[in-house]
Amino acid sequence: MTQVSALAVIATSFSVALLFNLIPLGAPPYVTVVLLEIKYGGLGFWPPVLAASLGAAIAKVIMYYLGVGLKGVLRRNRNVRFLARYSNSRWAYLLAFFAAVVPVLPLDDFVYMVGGASGMRAKLMGLIAAAAKLLKTVAETSLLYFITGEVSMIFRLPEYVIITFMAVAGLVAGLIVFSLDWELLARRLGLLREP
Repeated sequence: MTQVSALAVIATSFSVALLFNLIPLGAPPYVTVVLLEIKYGGLGFWPPVLAASLGAAIAKVIMYYLGVGLKGVLRRNRNVRFLARYSNSRWAYLLAFFAAVVPVLPLDDFVYMVGGASGMRAKLMGLIAAAAKLLKTVAETSLLYFITGEVSMIFRLPEYVIITFMAVAGLVAGLIVFSLDWELLARRLGLLREP
């Protein structure tokens, strides 16, 4: 493999992760490209995964600043108002990490925009995004690699059908989670005390 082709594999993983993480609910498909780069790019696992996680983390920082810019519009949402009340607590930053690391579910799109709109600290959000996106990209790519191979073999379906199903399932799950009342859910789970 030439240096140019290696750079093309890395640039593709980075660019696709950056672009798809800038599109709300677009994150699940970026690991499909990383998976293809791993299988056919010739560089193995780590170079595409590291490039993609860096691109995804940068996109979350951009989403954070988009939230800062759209603060007036976003403050009408009950989840933004809820997170704003707790924006300086460890709980809010733990939510940001959890949202960015959970495989398949594109909840982090919302949390980083809400974090920007609610005044959470930018530097800490960026560090959380970098760590979480590395973990998420490794986990999601590994999971997708295993699931597509196994399910494809068991049900004799092409891998692209499985990948498409997982991307759609992630989109639906993200919309459902965003529509929930996070404050009510946190109270029912015992994470918050009654006022």
